Amino acid sequence: MNLTIVPIDKVVHIDGVYLIFDFDIDPSIHAVQWDGEKGEIEHKDRSKANTPIDNIEPFMDIARKHAEILTAQNEQLRVDTAERVAFENTYRYKRSVEYPPGGDQFDMLWHSMHSGEIPKSKEFYDKVKEVKDKFPKEE
Repeated sequence: MNLTIVPIDKVVHIDGVYLIFDFDIDPSIHAVQWDGEKGEIEHKDRSKANTPIDNIEPFMDIARKHAEILTAQNEQLRVDTAERVAFENTYRYKRSVEYPPGGDQFDMLWHSMHSGEIPKSKEFYDKVKEVKDKFPKEE
């Protein structure tokens, strides 16, 4: 496992996955780096040399919290995806993506009334005509 911890940014990076969350760590630590075999602690006090480490046990609670958060996020993504797929299989969704936009539907309806193809709904027709007359189409 490769691990980077940057407390000031609340960032924990494990094997290519960055997460931001709160955790407890020695306040004198600027960062922890671990390459799977060895690592070092970088101190906020730059006059202090980095401290080599040969295990990450003191930081495993943070690594476990990273794993728990990642697992929860992945589960939520799975649930969200399943819900989206279920919704996309409903007639309501399938119709909504096939219908023209609402404004276009109203325009088609108005033009059908205007041309006499269908009876006029006086209130609807008159209001749309009033707006169309007020703002004529520029060609």
